[in-house]
Amino acid sequence: HRRQTRAAECLNELLETLAPQVLACRHFLSDLCVGHGSQEMRLDWARVPASLQPWSDELGGLAHDPRRVDHKRWQLESLFVALSYVLAHHLAQMLTGKLHIVDFGSGSGNSVVLAIAALLPSHNFTLVEACENDLSIARRRIASSALQNVKVWHGDLANFPETFDLGLATHLCGEGTDLAQAKCIEQGAAFVLTPCCLGMIKHVLEGCSRNRGVSANIRSKLPGEGLRLSYPRSDWLQRQMEPDLYLQLVRLSDCNSGSDASSGAAAASKQLIDADRLMRAAEAGYETGCGKLYPLEASAKNDVLVGWPSGNNR
Repeated sequence: HRRQTRAAECLNELLETLAPQVLACRHFLSDLCVGHGSQEMRLDWARVPASLQPWSDELGGLAHDPRRVDHKRWQLESLFVALSYVLAHHLAQMLTGKLHIVDFGSGSGNSVVLAIAALLPSHNFTLVEACENDLSIARRRIASSALQNVKVWHGDLANFPETFDLGLATHLCGEGTDLAQAKCIEQGAAFVLTPCCLGMIKHVLEGCSRNRGVSANIRSKLPGEGLRLSYPRSDWLQRQMEPDLYLQLVRLSDCNSGSDASSGAAAASKQLIDADRLMRAAEAGYETGCGKLYPLEASAKNDVLVGWPSGNNR
Protein backbone atom coordinates (compact mmCIF):
# COMPACT_ATOMS: atom_id res chain seq x y z
CA HIS A 1 0.00 0.00 0.00
CA ARG A 2 3.00 2.35 -0.14
CA ARG A 3 2.11 3.77 -3.55
CA GLN A 4 -1.50 4.33 -2.46
CA THR A 5 -0.38 6.08 0.72
CA ARG A 6 1.99 8.36 -1.21
CA ALA A 7 -0.77 9.15 -3.69
CA ALA A 8 -3.11 9.95 -0.83
CA GLU A 9 -0.62 12.38 0.63
CA CYS A 10 -0.16 14.16 -2.71
CA LEU A 11 -3.87 14.40 -3.40
CA ASN A 12 -5.08 15.18 0.09
CA GLU A 13 -4.80 18.95 -0.21
CA LEU A 14 -6.60 19.04 -3.54
CA LEU A 15 -9.33 16.71 -2.28
CA GLU A 16 -9.92 18.97 0.70
CA THR A 17 -10.02 22.06 -1.50
CA LEU A 18 -12.55 20.54 -3.89
CA ALA A 19 -14.73 18.92 -1.21
CA PRO A 20 -17.44 21.65 -1.18
CA GLN A 21 -17.67 21.59 -4.98
CA VAL A 22 -17.83 17.78 -5.01
CA LEU A 23 -20.71 17.87 -2.53
CA ALA A 24 -22.63 20.28 -4.75
CA CYS A 25 -21.84 18.38 -7.96
CA ARG A 26 -22.97 15.04 -6.62
CA HIS A 27 -26.44 16.26 -5.49
CA PHE A 28 -27.04 13.26 -3.23
CA LEU A 29 -30.60 11.85 -3.37
CA SER A 30 -31.08 9.87 -0.17
CA ASP A 31 -34.22 8.09 -1.39
CA LEU A 32 -33.13 7.44 -4.99
CA CYS A 33 -33.12 3.64 -4.55
CA VAL A 34 -35.30 3.36 -1.44
CA GLY A 35 -38.74 4.18 -2.78
CA HIS A 36 -41.75 5.06 -0.71
CA GLY A 37 -42.98 1.62 0.23
CA SER A 38 -41.47 -1.13 2.35
CA GLN A 39 -38.27 -2.78 1.21
CA GLU A 40 -40.21 -5.91 0.27
CA MET A 41 -42.56 -3.99 -2.04
CA ARG A 42 -40.11 -2.05 -4.19
CA LEU A 43 -40.60 -4.38 -7.15
CA ASP A 44 -43.75 -6.45 -7.69
CA TRP A 45 -42.13 -9.83 -8.16
CA ALA A 46 -45.54 -11.47 -8.59
CA ARG A 47 -45.75 -9.80 -12.01
CA VAL A 48 -42.25 -10.93 -13.05
CA PRO A 49 -41.91 -14.32 -14.83
CA ALA A 50 -40.62 -16.98 -12.46
CA SER A 51 -37.60 -17.61 -14.69
CA LEU A 52 -36.42 -14.01 -14.16
CA GLN A 53 -36.67 -14.01 -10.37
CA PRO A 54 -33.35 -14.16 -8.48
CA TRP A 55 -34.31 -17.35 -6.64
CA SER A 56 -35.20 -19.18 -9.85
CA ASP A 57 -33.63 -22.57 -10.50
CA GLU A 58 -33.82 -21.94 -14.26
CA LEU A 59 -31.08 -20.56 -16.49
CA GLY A 60 -29.60 -17.41 -14.93
CA GLY A 61 -31.25 -17.95 -11.54
CA LEU A 62 -29.39 -18.17 -8.24
CA ALA A 63 -31.21 -21.06 -6.56
CA HIS A 64 -27.86 -22.86 -6.54
CA ASP A 65 -26.29 -20.07 -4.45
CA PRO A 66 -28.78 -18.93 -1.76
CA ARG A 67 -26.24 -16.54 -0.19
CA ARG A 68 -26.38 -14.36 -3.30
CA VAL A 69 -30.16 -14.30 -3.72
CA ASP A 70 -30.91 -11.47 -1.28
CA HIS A 71 -28.03 -9.35 -2.55
CA LYS A 72 -29.19 -9.78 -6.15
CA ARG A 73 -32.79 -9.05 -5.24
CA TRP A 74 -31.77 -5.86 -3.41
CA GLN A 75 -29.71 -4.74 -6.39
CA LEU A 76 -32.56 -5.32 -8.86
CA GLU A 77 -35.11 -3.61 -6.63
CA SER A 78 -32.82 -0.63 -6.06
CA LEU A 79 -32.17 -0.13 -9.76
CA PHE A 80 -35.86 -0.55 -10.56
CA VAL A 81 -36.69 2.24 -8.09
CA ALA A 82 -33.91 4.48 -9.47
CA LEU A 83 -35.01 3.92 -13.05
CA SER A 84 -38.64 4.51 -12.08
CA TYR A 85 -37.59 7.78 -10.42
CA VAL A 86 -35.99 9.00 -13.62
CA LEU A 87 -38.93 7.89 -15.74
CA ALA A 88 -41.63 9.30 -13.48
CA HIS A 89 -40.02 12.63 -12.67
CA HIS A 90 -38.03 13.51 -15.75
CA LEU A 91 -39.42 11.63 -18.74
CA ALA A 92 -43.06 11.93 -17.71
CA GLN A 93 -44.04 13.84 -20.83
CA MET A 94 -42.67 10.97 -22.97
CA LEU A 95 -44.64 8.21 -21.27
CA THR A 96 -47.54 8.69 -23.64
CA GLY A 97 -45.30 7.20 -26.31
CA LYS A 98 -43.16 4.08 -26.51
CA LEU A 99 -39.79 4.44 -24.81
CA HIS A 100 -36.61 2.66 -25.88
CA ILE A 101 -34.49 1.60 -22.88
CA VAL A 102 -31.02 0.13 -23.45
CA ASP A 103 -28.93 -2.01 -21.09
CA PHE A 104 -25.25 -1.52 -21.96
CA GLY A 105 -22.97 -4.43 -21.11
CA SER A 106 -26.01 -6.53 -20.29
CA GLY A 107 -24.19 -9.83 -20.03
CA SER A 108 -26.60 -12.77 -19.97
CA GLY A 109 -29.57 -10.58 -19.11
CA ASN A 110 -29.26 -11.01 -15.37
CA SER A 111 -29.69 -7.29 -14.73
CA VAL A 112 -32.90 -5.49 -13.89
CA VAL A 113 -33.89 -4.79 -17.51
CA LEU A 114 -35.65 -8.09 -18.21
CA ALA A 115 -37.73 -7.73 -15.05
CA ILE A 116 -38.60 -4.15 -16.01
CA ALA A 117 -39.51 -5.28 -19.52
CA ALA A 118 -42.02 -7.68 -18.00
CA LEU A 119 -43.49 -4.88 -15.87
CA LEU A 120 -43.55 -2.30 -18.71
CA PRO A 121 -44.72 -4.27 -21.75
CA SER A 122 -45.65 -1.14 -23.71
CA HIS A 123 -42.00 -0.02 -23.99
CA ASN A 124 -39.07 -1.46 -25.95
CA PHE A 125 -35.81 -2.75 -24.47
CA THR A 126 -32.45 -3.68 -25.99
CA LEU A 127 -29.61 -5.68 -24.42
CA VAL A 128 -26.24 -4.50 -25.79
CA GLU A 129 -23.40 -6.97 -25.32
CA ALA A 130 -20.17 -7.86 -27.14
CA CYS A 131 -19.87 -11.41 -25.76
CA GLU A 132 -21.83 -13.80 -27.97
CA ASN A 133 -21.91 -16.54 -25.30
CA ASP A 134 -23.62 -14.19 -22.86
CA LEU A 135 -26.10 -13.09 -25.51
CA SER A 136 -26.92 -16.71 -26.30
CA ILE A 137 -28.01 -17.17 -22.68
CA ALA A 138 -29.90 -13.88 -22.75
CA ARG A 139 -31.84 -14.96 -25.86
CA ARG A 140 -32.87 -18.20 -24.13
CA ARG A 141 -34.02 -16.28 -21.04
CA ILE A 142 -36.03 -13.84 -23.16
CA ALA A 143 -37.68 -16.71 -25.03
CA SER A 144 -38.47 -18.71 -21.89
CA SER A 145 -40.09 -15.62 -20.35
CA ALA A 146 -42.14 -14.92 -23.51
CA LEU A 147 -40.99 -11.30 -23.58
CA GLN A 148 -42.05 -9.68 -26.87
CA ASN A 149 -40.57 -6.24 -26.20
CA VAL A 150 -36.88 -7.18 -25.79
CA LYS A 151 -34.21 -7.60 -28.43
CA VAL A 152 -30.45 -8.05 -28.31
CA TRP A 153 -27.65 -6.25 -30.13
CA HIS A 154 -24.24 -7.91 -30.46
CA GLY A 155 -21.26 -5.55 -30.61
CA ASP A 156 -19.23 -2.80 -29.03
CA LEU A 157 -21.45 -0.49 -26.97
CA ALA A 158 -19.60 2.54 -28.39
CA ASN A 159 -20.86 1.56 -31.85
CA PHE A 160 -24.51 1.00 -30.94
CA PRO A 161 -26.33 2.81 -33.78
CA GLU A 162 -29.91 3.17 -32.59
CA THR A 163 -31.67 6.07 -30.93
CA PHE A 164 -32.93 5.51 -27.39
CA ASP A 165 -34.44 7.35 -24.43
CA LEU A 166 -32.65 5.90 -21.40
CA GLY A 167 -29.42 3.96 -20.94
CA LEU A 168 -28.58 1.65 -18.07
CA ALA A 169 -25.06 0.44 -17.21
CA THR A 170 -24.67 -1.81 -14.18
CA HIS A 171 -21.19 -2.55 -12.85
CA LEU A 172 -19.33 -1.92 -16.09
CA CYS A 173 -15.69 -1.79 -15.10
CA GLY A 174 -13.60 1.35 -15.48
CA GLU A 175 -14.12 3.08 -18.80
CA GLY A 176 -17.25 1.04 -19.53
CA THR A 177 -19.34 3.35 -17.37
CA ASP A 178 -17.91 6.38 -19.17
CA LEU A 179 -18.55 4.89 -22.60
CA ALA A 180 -22.17 4.21 -21.67
CA GLN A 181 -22.62 7.72 -20.30
CA ALA A 182 -20.99 9.23 -23.40
CA LYS A 183 -23.39 7.27 -25.60
CA CYS A 184 -26.35 8.55 -23.58
CA ILE A 185 -25.15 12.16 -23.80
CA GLU A 186 -24.56 11.75 -27.53
CA GLN A 187 -28.21 10.65 -27.88
CA GLY A 188 -29.64 13.14 -25.38
CA ALA A 189 -30.88 10.15 -23.35
CA ALA A 190 -31.27 9.80 -19.60
CA PHE A 191 -28.90 7.45 -17.75
CA VAL A 192 -28.76 5.23 -14.66
CA LEU A 193 -25.18 4.13 -13.95
CA THR A 194 -23.69 1.89 -11.25
CA PRO A 195 -19.90 2.38 -11.58
CA CYS A 196 -17.43 -0.39 -10.89
CA CYS A 197 -13.64 -0.81 -10.54
CA LEU A 198 -12.73 2.84 -11.01
CA GLY A 199 -9.02 2.05 -10.83
CA MET A 200 -9.30 0.22 -14.17
CA ILE A 201 -9.49 3.61 -15.89
CA LYS A 202 -5.72 3.72 -15.43
CA HIS A 203 -5.28 1.51 -18.52
CA VAL A 204 -6.85 4.19 -20.73
CA LEU A 205 -4.81 6.92 -19.05
CA GLU A 206 -1.67 4.88 -19.65
CA GLY A 207 -2.35 4.90 -23.39
CA CYS A 208 -4.11 1.59 -24.02
CA SER A 209 -6.85 1.53 -26.65
CA ARG A 210 -9.19 -0.16 -24.17
CA ASN A 211 -9.30 -1.35 -20.60
CA ARG A 212 -7.03 -4.41 -20.38
CA GLY A 213 -8.48 -5.38 -17.02
CA VAL A 214 -11.96 -6.39 -18.17
CA SER A 215 -13.51 -8.77 -20.65
CA ALA A 216 -14.62 -7.83 -24.14
CA ASN A 217 -18.15 -6.92 -23.08
CA ILE A 218 -17.02 -3.29 -22.91
CA ARG A 219 -15.15 -2.94 -26.19
CA SER A 220 -14.70 -5.40 -28.99
CA LYS A 221 -12.83 -2.96 -31.20
CA LEU A 222 -11.76 0.65 -31.33
CA PRO A 223 -14.69 3.05 -31.10
CA GLY A 224 -15.42 5.89 -33.48
CA GLU A 225 -13.63 9.17 -32.96
CA GLY A 226 -16.70 10.71 -31.39
CA LEU A 227 -16.51 8.42 -28.36
CA ARG A 228 -12.80 8.43 -27.63
CA LEU A 229 -12.58 9.23 -23.96
CA SER A 230 -10.46 11.89 -22.31
CA TYR A 231 -9.84 12.28 -18.59
CA PRO A 232 -10.79 14.11 -16.49
CA ARG A 233 -14.22 13.84 -18.07
CA SER A 234 -15.46 17.35 -17.29
CA ASP A 235 -14.12 20.77 -18.20
CA TRP A 236 -14.49 21.64 -14.51
CA LEU A 237 -12.05 18.98 -13.30
CA GLN A 238 -9.71 19.47 -16.27
CA ARG A 239 -9.15 22.97 -14.90
CA GLN A 240 -8.19 21.49 -11.54
CA MET A 241 -5.79 18.69 -12.51
CA GLU A 242 -3.74 17.23 -15.34
CA PRO A 243 -4.23 13.65 -16.57
CA ASP A 244 -1.14 12.49 -14.65
CA LEU A 245 -2.71 13.56 -11.37
CA TYR A 246 -6.03 12.04 -12.42
CA LEU A 247 -4.15 8.77 -12.93
CA GLN A 248 -3.11 8.89 -9.28
CA LEU A 249 -6.70 9.65 -8.37
CA VAL A 250 -8.12 6.54 -10.07
CA ARG A 251 -5.36 4.34 -8.65
CA LEU A 252 -6.24 5.56 -5.19
CA SER A 253 -9.99 5.17 -5.67
CA ASP A 254 -9.84 1.36 -5.58
CA CYS A 255 -8.07 1.25 -2.21
CA ASN A 256 -10.20 -0.87 0.15
CA SER A 257 -7.76 -1.23 3.01
CA GLY A 258 -4.57 0.16 4.42
CA SER A 259 -3.80 3.22 6.50
CA ASP A 260 -6.49 5.64 7.61
CA ALA A 261 -4.95 8.27 5.36
CA SER A 262 -5.12 6.17 2.21
CA SER A 263 -8.59 4.68 2.89
CA GLY A 264 -10.07 8.10 3.72
CA ALA A 265 -8.57 9.62 0.60
CA ALA A 266 -9.84 6.64 -1.44
CA ALA A 267 -13.42 7.41 -0.44
CA ALA A 268 -12.92 11.09 -1.31
CA SER A 269 -11.33 10.06 -4.63
CA LYS A 270 -14.34 7.94 -5.55
CA GLN A 271 -16.66 10.82 -4.80
CA LEU A 272 -14.55 13.15 -6.92
CA ILE A 273 -14.61 10.74 -9.88
CA ASP A 274 -18.39 10.46 -9.57
CA ALA A 275 -18.64 14.26 -9.38
CA ASP A 276 -16.49 14.52 -12.51
CA ARG A 277 -18.86 12.20 -14.38
CA LEU A 278 -21.94 14.07 -13.20
CA MET A 279 -20.38 17.43 -14.04
CA ARG A 280 -19.59 16.14 -17.53
CA ALA A 281 -23.33 15.56 -17.98
CA ALA A 282 -24.24 18.88 -16.37
CA GLU A 283 -21.99 20.69 -18.84
CA ALA A 284 -23.97 18.97 -21.60
CA GLY A 285 -27.23 20.38 -20.24
CA TYR A 286 -28.27 17.57 -17.91
CA GLU A 287 -29.79 17.57 -14.45
CA THR A 288 -27.98 15.01 -12.32
CA GLY A 289 -27.93 13.29 -8.95
CA CYS A 290 -26.58 10.25 -7.16
CA GLY A 291 -27.62 7.78 -4.50
CA LYS A 292 -26.84 4.39 -3.00
CA LEU A 293 -28.21 0.91 -3.55
CA TYR A 294 -30.57 -0.04 -0.71
CA PRO A 295 -29.65 -1.57 1.59
CA LEU A 296 -25.95 -0.82 1.34
CA GLU A 297 -25.24 -4.54 1.77
CA ALA A 298 -26.68 -5.11 -1.70
CA SER A 299 -23.18 -4.60 -3.11
CA ALA A 300 -19.84 -3.18 -2.08
CA LYS A 301 -20.08 -1.17 -5.31
CA ASN A 302 -23.27 0.62 -4.36
CA ASP A 303 -23.03 4.09 -5.92
CA VAL A 304 -25.74 5.00 -8.44
CA LEU A 305 -25.48 8.00 -10.79
CA VAL A 306 -28.49 9.37 -12.65
CA GLY A 307 -28.98 12.12 -15.19
CA TRP A 308 -31.55 13.42 -17.65
CA PRO A 309 -31.62 16.30 -20.13
CA SER A 310 -33.00 19.46 -18.55
CA GLY A 311 -36.22 20.92 -19.91
CA ASN A 312 -34.41 23.21 -22.32
CA ASN A 313 -32.29 20.38 -23.77
CA ARG A 314 -34.87 17.70 -24.47
